[in-house]
Amino acid sequence: MVFLPKLLRRLREVAPEVNIKTVAMPPNLLEQAMEAGGVDLAVGYFPDLTKHRFYQQRLFRHAFVCIARADHPDIGETLSLEQFLRIPHAVVSPEGRSQEIFDRLLEREGLKRRVLLSIPHFMSIPFIVTSSDLIVTLPRAVGTSFAQLANIKLLDPPFENPTFDLKQHWHERFHQDAANRWIRGLFYELFSEQEPMRVGVPRTGTEPWEV
Repeated sequence: MVFLPKLLRRLREVAPEVNIKTVAMPPNLLEQAMEAGGVDLAVGYFPDLTKHRFYQQRLFRHAFVCIARADHPDIGETLSLEQFLRIPHAVVSPEGRSQEIFDRLLEREGLKRRVLLSIPHFMSIPFIVTSSDLIVTLPRAVGTSFAQLANIKLLDPPFENPTFDLKQHWHERFHQDAANRWIRGLFYELFSEQEPMRVGVPRTGTEPWEV
């Protein structure tokens, strides 16, 4: 929802013969797959990929947002702490780890919400939210995408909103691989908060975006 539409539009311009395959897997399997070359790039929040065998590069900073159906009978334009704690939630626990950040904040603040539904993926969330009175907390970019597709409104959490860096990760075995360098350069061009760099063909040498 956040990356693929923009990535596919750019690939159509600069590399129309390139094929993309996305995968989701547990962190321990992801590490093995990246070392073996089965996965070229991991983009998201992956705190386990911090060992010396992996490179990482920050793309942008993320925050969280709460979503509810636009005509929710109990929520107006803002979400109070009382509503957040009282109204049931749906929680997404994907293979990525960003939800852990929000859960740690709630634990630190001594806040306990009622989790009525737990699911492993985001794709069913718009249908669940628009057909129920549940609240969902998720990364803001995902919530913004849902609000464009369905009868959903965005609500700031009624307490400190934790942020986290979203990064791209690659294994040291492929640090100098031309194709790997090209695709991560393309991700940097499209999604970095910093000044974008023009990437159209594989490059040689040490790119400044490799950190």
